[in-house]
Amino acid sequence: MNSEHARLSPSSRHRWAADACPGSAREEARYPDKPNKYSIAGTFFHQLACECLETGYDAKDWPSLQIAYGVGEKYPEPTHEDLAAVQIYLDQIRFDLDKNPGELWIEKKVVISQEHWGTSDAAIWSPETGLLRIYDYKHGSGIFVPVENNKQLKSYACGVFSLINNAEAVLEVENVIIQPRAGGKAVRRWKVDREEFLTWPSEIERDIAAASHPDAPLNPGKWCKFCKHAPNCEALRERALITAQADFSDLHIHPSELQGEELAAALRQASIAETYFKAVRDHAFDIAKRGGSVPGHKLVKKRPVRKWISEKKAATILINRGVDQPYADPKIKSPAAVEKEVGDKGITRDLVVSESGGLTLALNSDGRPAVASSAAADFSEKPSI
Repeated sequence: MNSEHARLSPSSRHRWAADACPGSAREEARYPDKPNKYSIAGTFFHQLACECLETGYDAKDWPSLQIAYGVGEKYPEPTHEDLAAVQIYLDQIRFDLDKNPGELWIEKKVVISQEHWGTSDAAIWSPETGLLRIYDYKHGSGIFVPVENNKQLKSYACGVFSLINNAEAVLEVENVIIQPRAGGKAVRRWKVDREEFLTWPSEIERDIAAASHPDAPLNPGKWCKFCKHAPNCEALRERALITAQADFSDLHIHPSELQGEELAAALRQASIAETYFKAVRDHAFDIAKRGGSVPGHKLVKKRPVRKWISEKKAATILINRGVDQPYADPKIKSPAAVEKEVGDKGITRDLVVSESGGLTLALNSDGRPAVASSAAADFSEKPSI
């Protein structure tokens, strides 16, 4: 897998596009990439999917695969839910390829322009039917990603299109997002005809021109989420403070009485404010984790939760102990759920461990003991998926 990133990457085009925040590309270029547990997990499961498509293995066969980043030092053992999600992606591509044969590209680097390029998860070009399919796998569960008019997939489609020798044969383009863990429909498709597809390159050129302008403006909006510049963005700060200072009483409307467009407008403004203040909290947490001081606050361990030591081992032993269905597909049931179901707290003995889910920043008045910065550094080296 290619680990490099373009300055104007397809994955962040929704943010630096002309109709979003063109100046974000300029500002984000000032910051280094900082892997987190979500990006680390995403890298691992994309690599697993790639290896499976290339070798014919299924996700459950992951121990047999030589995955570049390994498992253990940076990654915990994949869960049943993780592997089931990857398998949905594999099954869908294999089904589509069998139903509509063609050329399969896996983790293919595509170049749309000098500064706009990326790696497409998978693509199938079927010359006999004139159908080009672009696939994007999303392992995350936190944010549902729509497929219709998805700028990232539009860019990938244009990049893959440029690799086809007989481009005139492309009659339809179908973008496919496979995101099994976010709820809703796991496989989402959006198909357009050739005429509409051929309008996409001009959209991309417009966005690249806007983001490349030296005075590209900063425009706060829903795209600020995950922007590396958010904690230091003056435009976002000003918009957030204006929102925070707004008093609904000035509108003579209590929040519980908001209706229709007024309610929708208030939600949009609240989202911008929440994005900024979350970025502030994340920035403060990062300072504390690196040993810096945040007045009135301290690093503490999150409250511990019980979890299976090994999901695979737990499922096998629970079946032997009389639990017929240890899985609430695709996840294994929680220790508490199993105990409640069988009415025996002892059934999970020697199968669970109580662990903190990580660190958090709390007020000095919090009863939990502070975690020293050296211990925080050790803790951060063990992300959970």
